[in-house]
Amino acid sequence: MAENTITILTLTCNNLGISWGPAINFLELWNGVSKNKSISVTGLYPSWTEQDPILNPEFELVKLKGPNIRFFRQIVFDFCSALYILKNKKTFNAIYVRLSHWHIFTILVLMICKLKYFVEVNGLAKEDSVSAKKNAVQKHLYVWQEQILLKKSKAIVAVSEGIKKTIELRYQCGFKTKVIKNGVAEKLFSLPIYPTVAPDQKIRVIYVGTFTPWDGSDLLPDLAKNFPDCEFIMIGDGGRKEEVRSKSPKNMIFKGRVHYRDLNLLYSDADCAVVLYEFERHKNVELSSLKTLEYVAAGLPVFSTNVNGQDFIVKMGFGMLINSNDDLNLCFKQFIKRIKEYKNNYVQSRNKMKTELSWSRVASETTELVISDIVPSNKPSAQVNVPQ
Repeated sequence: MAENTITILTLTCNNLGISWGPAINFLELWNGVSKNKSISVTGLYPSWTEQDPILNPEFELVKLKGPNIRFFRQIVFDFCSALYILKNKKTFNAIYVRLSHWHIFTILVLMICKLKYFVEVNGLAKEDSVSAKKNAVQKHLYVWQEQILLKKSKAIVAVSEGIKKTIELRYQCGFKTKVIKNGVAEKLFSLPIYPTVAPDQKIRVIYVGTFTPWDGSDLLPDLAKNFPDCEFIMIGDGGRKEEVRSKSPKNMIFKGRVHYRDLNLLYSDADCAVVLYEFERHKNVELSSLKTLEYVAAGLPVFSTNVNGQDFIVKMGFGMLINSNDDLNLCFKQFIKRIKEYKNNYVQSRNKMKTELSWSRVASETTELVISDIVPSNKPSAQVNVPQ
C-alpha cells in the first residue's frame, strides 16, 4: 500500500446480496470512492444468505455470516463488526458507519478506543420505529444509539436537507452535518423514452421495492382494481409482499426479486412508475429516494405522494404528487392522461440530470468530506485526488 494511501473501513448492516436500496447505495458509493487510487476501502457487511453482492465490488469486502433470524442477525453482525474493528483499530484512518437500528457493541469499541468515525443517515430512528411499529423499549434504544453515534462522530452525512434539519434540532449536531443526496446508476439515462403507449396495449405501471410499511404498496391492490386497463408490474420481495399479493386483482403481476443489473430491462418495458410514500413518517424524514431517482433516470413518469423530498417531480414536470385528502383514483386517472407530456419533459432534461444525479457525484462529495478531516490543511492537496 502506498505511503500516502488513506484507509477507510465502511460498514453497512444490510445484506448486499439482496437487491434493495441500502445495498445499491453502499456498493455504488464505495465503488465510486475506490476509483481514487489514493484511498483504500474495506467494507463490512452481514450475510444471512449465500448470495453474492448485487454489484461487483471494486474494493475489499468482508462478509460476516450470521443466522437468518430477524433482529438477532443484526445483533450478531454488530458484535462481529465490533470485534473486527477492535482487532484492526490501527489499520484504518477512519471508519464510516451507515446508520441502522443496532450498533451497541460497535459504539462501545469506537468510544473506548477513541476512533475517528463518520456516520451516514438515511432515515431517523424515531420516525422509522413508529412506522415499523416497534415497542417503546426498542424505540428508546434505537434513538439512544442514534444520538450517541451522531454526537461523537467527526462528521455526519445526511441524504436530505430535511434529515439534516431534524438532527440539528434533535441532537444539536448540525454544525458538522453535510447533505449529500443519493445518486442513481448512469446506465439508466441511456434507456429509450417512448412518448406514447400503443393503442392495443395496456398501460404498464411499475413498482420496485421491498414492500415496506411506508412505501404505499398496500394501497396498490385497490388502485389496480379500479384500473383494469392498466397492468401493475410488482418487482421485489420481503416486507408486506404476501399481504399485498393476497388482495391483488389479476392485473397485478408479481415478478419477485430481480437482480439489480436486470432492472433496466424492466424499466424500459414500463410506461410509468408508482410509489406512494406514507405521509406521517415523512413529516420529518425528507426523502432522497433511490426508487424515485431510478424511475426518473429511466424516463418514467412518477405517480407519488406529496412528501418531503419528492417535490422536484412536479417542479420538473416528471409526474404527479397527491395529497393525503386527494381522491387517489381520480388523481391517477388524470396522471395517465398526461404520460406523453411527462415523457417529453424528460427528453429536455436528461443530460443535465445525468451530471447532477449520478453516483460519481455522490462519491466525489463523500471523498472530499472524509479526506478533509483526515488530511491536515497544511499538507499539499495534490497528495489526494478527489475523483470528479
